[in-house]
Amino acid sequence: MMALLAVLGCVSLLGQVVLLREVTVAFFGSELVILLGIGLWLLGTGLGAAVAGRIRGGALLAVPVLLLVAGLLIPGLVVWARAVRAVWGAVPGAYLSFSGQMVAMSTILLPAALISGLVFALAARAAVSRGRSLGTAYAVECAGALLGGAAATGFVAAGLGNLAQGMVCGLIAAGAGAMAGRTTLRGAGTAACLVLAAGLAFSPALDRSTTRWNHPDLLTVRDTPYGRITAENRQGQLAFFVNDALAYENQGTAAEEFVQLAALQVDDPRRILVLGGGLTGILDEVGKLRAQEVVYVERDPVLLAMMRDVTDTSGFGLSDPALETVIADPRGYLAGQAGWDLVLVGMPEPDSALANRYYTAEFFTACRRALAPRGVLAFRLAGSENVRTPARIRRAAAIGQALEEAFASVVVVPGSVDVFLASASSLPRDAATLADRLTARGTETRLVSPAYLEYLYGNDRFAEMDSLLASADVSANTDGRPDCFRHTLLLWLSRFRPAVGWVEAGSPTAANLFGSPWAWAIAAAWAVTVRFARRHPRLRRVVAMGAIGAAGMALEAAVLMDFQVRVGALYQDLGLLLCLFMLGMALGSAAGARWTGAFAGRIWGPAGGLAAVALAAWWSMERGLLGSLPAAGATLMFGASAVGWAFALLGETAGSSPDRTASPLIAADLAGSALGSLAAGLVLIPLWGPGGAAVGAALLSVAILAL
Repeated sequence: MMALLAVLGCVSLLGQVVLLREVTVAFFGSELVILLGIGLWLLGTGLGAAVAGRIRGGALLAVPVLLLVAGLLIPGLVVWARAVRAVWGAVPGAYLSFSGQMVAMSTILLPAALISGLVFALAARAAVSRGRSLGTAYAVECAGALLGGAAATGFVAAGLGNLAQGMVCGLIAAGAGAMAGRTTLRGAGTAACLVLAAGLAFSPALDRSTTRWNHPDLLTVRDTPYGRITAENRQGQLAFFVNDALAYENQGTAAEEFVQLAALQVDDPRRILVLGGGLTGILDEVGKLRAQEVVYVERDPVLLAMMRDVTDTSGFGLSDPALETVIADPRGYLAGQAGWDLVLVGMPEPDSALANRYYTAEFFTACRRALAPRGVLAFRLAGSENVRTPARIRRAAAIGQALEEAFASVVVVPGSVDVFLASASSLPRDAATLADRLTARGTETRLVSPAYLEYLYGNDRFAEMDSLLASADVSANTDGRPDCFRHTLLLWLSRFRPAVGWVEAGSPTAANLFGSPWAWAIAAAWAVTVRFARRHPRLRRVVAMGAIGAAGMALEAAVLMDFQVRVGALYQDLGLLLCLFMLGMALGSAAGARWTGAFAGRIWGPAGGLAAVALAAWWSMERGLLGSLPAAGATLMFGASAVGWAFALLGETAGSSPDRTASPLIAADLAGSALGSLAAGLVLIPLWGPGGAAVGAALLSVAILAL
């Protein structure tokens, strides 16, 4: 049974990562969707554990059967995730309604999550009935998850597609179920393994076939550490999609407007640095400027290889003899750079923590140092021609304030796409100067002309934009406090409920928090819960486990987000970081099982330890000390060990049967983790940054001591 627990841990984590990737693509790459998906997964596993508490006996028979079902289910859910938009009747490229997305995500994630929670609770109960401790069972399951996280990272590095990873996950689960089951089940398991092995062998063809459901004119598709890249070619028009969101089409003028408008701010742009965005046609436009030196920095080597594969049909400017391509993180590449006349930021909009790190005061300061004295920085954000909601204004203002902290002169040219321009020297604010430069250069353009420049700088929106940004009640967007992230949340929600975009949400302050009726309502609810739980020992254990699970998950979310902001390699290193988190859980559970006699259910040990780790994490985040894989991994491991320790202590309850101990604690841990993940991702981090989420985890850990 312990071996099955290890297999379950591996399958659960690998399957969770595989399905969350598919959810990301199905709903156009928003990290907000990922946060909701993690919450659904944890709730599903909690429900499965709760259901297991109602089952009396039969665990030895049920576990292999459920593993076999999971082996077939996970690859099937990957296929379903790719079909869900078409089955729902969504317009190609359009979002489902918010309720439709939640229902669709539930159908993708909940079935596998329910089985995961159900199998763990049944297997743990069986292990306890054979003389093993609940803490030991928890440690073994976490150790298996360690392998699953390592596999999730290793498979991506090896270039294995997500559908193929789902097949591998299914093979592991079905094979384990067949080996542990009786003769009849072994025959069914062998047949299932043969089917999955055939699916793995033909996974490249299956991958293309299922991708064509949403991209009928598919040219190529690749999974990378940063997402799924898909290319279409329809009647000569090439289109690239990143996580199914349109990134580039080769017959538009958006790249021309951005590059030529930015280049006109400089008298003679001889040295040009392009940070990402080659897929959007920027390099083709830069080639028209005939610069002496052009460096294009791309973080994703797979994307660069795909661009080169289709160069014959698109160009992308990769054949320009003045162009040098560099594979590196654009933010890291800026260190030590100087003397650039023009820096063009082509990174995605700050709709995620990964992208937000290219729109902070710290990033803009690095750009200023890389520029020549009269050099210009340029980037663009989605705007609106006529109507701008408060959420869109505040997001632009938060980035604008960060820009003003680094540059003396900032100009925003509004339109359907807002172009932000910044320099240490004065920038022109009239069309005449720019029109003269355009005429003198003789650059061939389709849209940008003297008349178009007069339209951009001469209409009333140009002056109005300055007043709108100046009047917004926001804080500058920084690494430690990604202020525009919370405005992005409102923008995302406003796609489904337009009224949300008009909600007035000023800058959060301590006075706002402690003066909020919600804060006092939460504190009162906790006080009532503590008073009631102290009278019922079993309920007290369940509440304590749920609370420490929530605190641990809030700390995990804070560390992961801080790592993403400062390093930007979360998608690549997520598996390894989760490995270290699960290792901490395993070590904490094993230690807790050994120290049960000394602590005898006293939760103050792990709760105090988690509070100390969370406060240390907050202190380190404020000083930028967690911006490395070893530091972030160590923090996750120490925090997780406190949660595992608490689970082991609370599970060792004298006089309680396995039925009455295992399932309620597992359900409480998972449900609390779900709430902690949602609270950190949707409230604490958007409003207070990763450091605020770490402080929230510390406060909740201290509050547990009241039990």
